[in-house]
Amino acid sequence: MRIYKSNSSSFWYYEFVLNGKRYHKSTKMTNEREALKVANAAFTALVKGEAGIGEPKSVPTLKTFREDFITAVRAEKPDKPKTVQFYTYSFDSLLKYEALAEARLNGIDERLVQRFTVWALARNCERDEQRTCSVATVNRWRATLRKALRMARRWKLIQTVPEISRLKGERERSFVFTEALRKKYRELAPEPLNSFIQFSCEIGICEGEIIDLVKADVHMTDKADEWGHYGYLQIRKGKTEFRKRGLPITARAKDILTAWMAKSKSDLVFTREDGITPVSAFTLIQQQERMRKVLNLPWDACVHSARHTALTNLGLTGVDTFTLQRAAGHANITTTRKYVHPTPPTMKDAFQKKVQNERRDQRTTRKGVASMGAIPSNRDHPAKRGSVQ
Repeated sequence: MRIYKSNSSSFWYYEFVLNGKRYHKSTKMTNEREALKVANAAFTALVKGEAGIGEPKSVPTLKTFREDFITAVRAEKPDKPKTVQFYTYSFDSLLKYEALAEARLNGIDERLVQRFTVWALARNCERDEQRTCSVATVNRWRATLRKALRMARRWKLIQTVPEISRLKGERERSFVFTEALRKKYRELAPEPLNSFIQFSCEIGICEGEIIDLVKADVHMTDKADEWGHYGYLQIRKGKTEFRKRGLPITARAKDILTAWMAKSKSDLVFTREDGITPVSAFTLIQQQERMRKVLNLPWDACVHSARHTALTNLGLTGVDTFTLQRAAGHANITTTRKYVHPTPPTMKDAFQKKVQNERRDQRTTRKGVASMGAIPSNRDHPAKRGSVQ
């Protein structure tokens, strides 16, 4: 490294080469000793940076990191507005806990996450102030925080991410719509809830897929095929690539589709009364809550449980696991397993079939033994008896 003075300037300059690159800059100093200090400082800073031991960058707080996080999610999921909406809501829910919102990303540890969790579980639910936030809701918020911190680590803003595991105690849906209950819904449930329940029970399509269903993806025939199906639906998008699938149209599903397509004035199959606007998910939530009160049904009596019903009925027919997974549009079989809920009567039928099969096998075995006993021995057979010396 050297410092020198240019004929055209009163300032001292420094010049050195580091890793094959030449650095040349004015020190803005007229004193040679001070200029040498500046040059040494510049050289030291560059060496530290090359070794990865430079001065740490300013780490943002969780609140200031929000914009970068949401922008990144939009870039990752440009065709999934509901996913962006979910992460936006979840991130804003994290920021309602001030200690977490004001914490720098490298200061968020397991202890702070635990304090947030205790606060969140005790907080009143926004939609129903008479109850607190569920474990499932808090798990979604914790998962969003984990995703944000992992993103910050990839961007070299922080070095480590605290362990944020899934809380135990989530309620799992196990409700199944019986034929009797479906009849009650046809009599009492308002639209569009009734059609959504009946349609989902028929072919196992989820609520979001029904709302987004367009006429171009309905390939319906006038006459049934040899299996009793009237064409098929094409699901083109969903949470994952596995959601892309075709689903057969049953007779009941055909009636529902025909009625709604006749009323729709847009590309969508299911619309509001104007025939143009998509069905609102919030309308379905409100109608479901009222029906649960009217019929005294549990919390999981909803459109999504109608999807569980269809997959349960399909599973009880003896279809193989991989076909069931494909029909559901799941990425793995573990998820599909949660959607099949054998009822006590079906469990009883299964064990009765087991006993019947065992008795049938026992009868077959006894008949086989009896037929073997009727075979003549060598001593009784004339040809064999004559050959014995």
